[in-house]
Amino acid sequence: MVLKLYGSTMSTSSVLVTILEKQLPYELIFVDIAKGEQKTNVFKKLQPFRKYPSGRRLIPEDDENAFARFEEASSIEQNYFAVTAETIGTELIIKPGIHCRLSQC
Repeated sequence: MVLKLYGSTMSTSSVLVTILEKQLPYELIFVDIAKGEQKTNVFKKLQPFRKYPSGRRLIPEDDENAFARFEEASSIEQNYFAVTAETIGTELIIKPGIHCRLSQC
C-alpha cells in the first residue's frame, strides 16, 4: 500500500521527513492552497471540513504504551527538530524568497 500525502510544498515538509526516515512508500499529491484547491469538491471527499490533515488517525488511542511513545516522539520533534528546521527553512528559503538578508550566525 502506498501512502498518499496531500499538501502544499511548505505544509508537508515535517511529514515528508518522517515518511522518508521510515522509508515508507508514498505518493505526494500537490494541493495548491494559494488557489484554494483544499476547498474544492474533490478535496471535500477526502476531508469534509476541507482542513488538513486528512486520513486515518495517527495518534494511538487504545494502547497506553504506544500513546506514551507517541507523546515522547512528538515532544522531541516539537522542541528540538521543529525549531531548528524552522530556522534553517527561514534562512534558506523564506528570506531569499523575499529578498531579505540572511542572519550572520
